[in-house]
Amino acid sequence: MSKREICPVCETARLLGKKWEIMVIRYLLEGPKRFAELKAAIPEVSSKSLSATLKQLAADGMIQRQVNSTFPISVEYSLTKKGREMKNVIEAMRHWGEKWVLPTVKIR
Repeated sequence: MSKREICPVCETARLLGKKWEIMVIRYLLEGPKRFAELKAAIPEVSSKSLSATLKQLAADGMIQRQVNSTFPISVEYSLTKKGREMKNVIEAMRHWGEKWVLPTVKIR
């Protein structure tokens, strides 16, 4: 492959290889979520990092941000068609992890 050719596997890994992106997508596959719901689902992520991750995923076209004009204003995040198509990738990762990673994890 020449330097000018783009490797789709490498580009997908670059897009999802950041720390929290894959986890956010995984939880949004369950359905739309508010910021607090995502934060509760991923307690290890700081609010600042989650906010930055959501902005990046929106910029990449993976999620959409819906502002509801209720009082108080609520914001919901959901996957776009592009984001929903990650389902098979995430399922394949889960199956692989169950087969090859979980059996080797030592409980502390």
